[in-house]
Amino acid sequence: MAETIRANIPGADVPSPAVEASSSKAEPIRGEADRIFRAIFGKPIPPVLAEWFDRAPEDIFPPLTEAMRANYRRIMTEAGDLEALEVASRVAGCNLLLRLKFQLMIHLAECVPELRSWYVNRSDCNRFWVLMRLKGHIVRSVWKLLKGLVMLIRWHGP
Repeated sequence: MAETIRANIPGADVPSPAVEASSSKAEPIRGEADRIFRAIFGKPIPPVLAEWFDRAPEDIFPPLTEAMRANYRRIMTEAGDLEALEVASRVAGCNLLLRLKFQLMIHLAECVPELRSWYVNRSDCNRFWVLMRLKGHIVRSVWKLLKGLVMLIRWHGP
């Protein structure tokens, strides 16, 4: 029987819903959560978030073939810029497990109090600087897409 895990988030009014741990979980990849978190946020992962990510049941993902799992494991152990590869994979429609793991990390990170500033819009921001930052993000996104498309030549998978 699967154990039920309750994660109480400090500073939150309501505890997160129960998540059942899967007993059929594939062997974890060393540093997987930290690599994905660093690709998204550019800093080390908070310990509580790493625990939540590692305890996420495998059955939240659609059925995966062994080729998909092998390709994901190869990407996680060998690929350089995971963010660029994930952006290009979204556009090309490949590397499904990589895209799903990035989405999982983003959803879990929303529950961590020290990351709330990444998700909450503030009304006290100067519009000029908001527009300048937006332009910078657009240029960075285009660069990541182009870099990722080149990376897909080697890392294209199911």
